[in-house]
This record gives sequence, structure tokens and C-alpha cells, in this order.
Amino acid sequence: MTSLLSLPTPPTAVFCHSDVMAIGAMQQAKRLGFRVPHDISIVGFDDIQFAEYCDPALTTVSQPRYDIGRQAMQMLLKILKGNDVQAGSRLLDAQLVIRESVAPPSR
Repeated sequence: MTSLLSLPTPPTAVFCHSDVMAIGAMQQAKRLGFRVPHDISIVGFDDIQFAEYCDPALTTVSQPRYDIGRQAMQMLLKILKGNDVQAGSRLLDAQLVIRESVAPPSR
């Protein structure tokens, strides 16, 4: 965040790999004098329980944890039964949980 916010034209938004990273990014932005979300919007990924209790509450992408676990278990059961399991990604629906860490750019 320090490098990004030190650019001649800093970004107006940052999408972080995880909520924990986003919370750290919010803290560093505040230390540098930026206001979240007025100066920079921050979005996380995971929707951990603490995300809604941050200041400001963190906007995040909620993963379908139950469905991920269910599909993994189904794949494992197929393997244990001697069936082939197709390698590759599985696409599951995610949900954007809009909270208070995002706003339209002010510039």
C-alpha cells in the first residue's frame, strides 16, 4: 500500500487477495493519511467474520464455502470408489458483499 499510495497518481481502488490483506491495506492507508473509502476504496476476498466489524466495514467477495467443501468431498468419494475425476477448475457462484469500504472515486 505504501508503494501504491506513493505513486504520482495513486489508485482510487484496490482489490486484495484476501480479507486479511485488505484489512492490513486499510490500516496502512489510514496511517498514510488516506480516508477509506473517500480517498481509496478497498475490497477483500473471503468474507471472514471480522470483515463486517472493521472500520469501515469491509466490502468483500463471499465464497460458497459449503459448496466448495461439498464438491471436494464428492470428488474424494469418487476417487475412493475407483472412479476417474476430471482434473481442472470448478466454477461456483460467489457473491459481492457491499459494505462501507467502497465509494465512487472522488477525483
